[in-house]
Amino acid sequence: MDTVILQPKLLTAKEVAKLLRMPLSTVYYLAKTRKIPSIQIGRIWRFREDEIIRLTHGEIRSDRREESADKQKVTNKKEVSDA
Repeated sequence: MDTVILQPKLLTAKEVAKLLRMPLSTVYYLAKTRKIPSIQIGRIWRFREDEIIRLTHGEIRSDRREESADKQKVTNKKEVSDA
């Protein structure tokens, strides 16, 4: 029996812009600043459809938001230990 590996559907920036109803330039900005999950291959950006859908439903957070939350936790710990 052959093993079937399902590949996630990749969207272009233009498709994401249409799906999220925002300008294409905003999609590129959000991708470059890691505010939406994306893959860059050379100069080309691709977005996993399942991740974009989950992002719109609030099921996942972008890397950037998680990093900010982690930095805030560290800052709060330092403030507590300094007191």
